[in-house]
Amino acid sequence: MGEALALASALCFGVTHFASGLVSRRVDGVAVALCAQLVGSTVALLLALSSPGGAGTAGDYWFGVLSGVGTGVGVAFLYRAMSQGQLSVVVPVSDVGAVALPVLVGVAFLGERPAGVAWVGIVVAVPALWLVARASGPGRTWVSGPPVTAGAPAALISSAEFGVRFLAMAQWAATVACGPWSSAGSRPCW
Repeated sequence: MGEALALASALCFGVTHFASGLVSRRVDGVAVALCAQLVGSTVALLLALSSPGGAGTAGDYWFGVLSGVGTGVGVAFLYRAMSQGQLSVVVPVSDVGAVALPVLVGVAFLGERPAGVAWVGIVVAVPALWLVARASGPGRTWVSGPPVTAGAPAALISSAEFGVRFLAMAQWAATVACGPWSSAGSRPCW
């Protein structure tokens, strides 16, 4: 059941961000992010109301709020980046940066040691980003649009904020005492 929910969540996340990124090319990215967050907040609140869950600690809710701030700011900058640059550049930069921050924090401050295969994946990600983001070359002459670097600064800010989100989520996700309420509380906190 958990795998099916994770797959459904990933599908919804991907479709929502792709559609919102396209809409943000015509409408201000912050307005698109606000609408997306409001819809997500409504769904999370309805799920929390319909699910059993206990009361969490103040720390659970604090990390939920911190996660919400990271999510809100990250989404706003992601949609701004999508409106400025090529999606094939902006999205990988944002995504790789978002997972790099928690890994770096885990290694530097939490004593975590990723397995060798994880390090190989990390090392391979850098040239993979370059390959995905390159603007032209053999077989890629069809690429047109804004310069490759357009939107990259906003994508980097987005990645840092998503990294904050993941770090905060790791803290309250381990405590299931408050059930979905911490997650619902994280949605509108921006």
